Amino acid sequence: MIELIKTNRVFLFLAILCVSVFLFFLFVFFATNSKKETGPSDLPLLPTPVKIERLIPTPTPLVGHEEPENVLSTKKPWVLNLPLKNPAYYVEYDVSKKIISARLYPMISFSLTKENQISFLKEKITRGLTLLGVDFSKEKIEWVIQY
Repeated sequence: MIELIKTNRVFLFLAILCVSVFLFFLFVFFATNSKKETGPSDLPLLPTPVKIERLIPTPTPLVGHEEPENVLSTKKPWVLNLPLKNPAYYVEYDVSKKIISARLYPMISFSLTKENQISFLKEKITRGLTLLGVDFSKEKIEWVIQY
């Protein structure tokens, strides 16, 4: 009887040991497979902020328009598609200065540096304005960086 109890304890110990080893290898397998190595092509273009809320100030209406809106829209039809809004930027056409005004809001909590964020936002805005039909040989952009 004592031998039976000793053998049952041995089998119980071996069973617990096998299950523990199995769970350990299962954990290691899933932990290593969940860590995906990121290369340059896998990185997001602009990281998502971690619960940061920033209010974009509402632009003040421009006074003293030199050109009526219908004349401006026939000369520059892309103006009708402005402003371009995003939590990271605000782009509008300043009629009084006759330039495109782009305000950039780089986020502190991003993994990218401020300089990299600013260059990325400038490229993104320039690409978007090009798609709208803006001719940069005739139009100037005023970049305003606000932290």
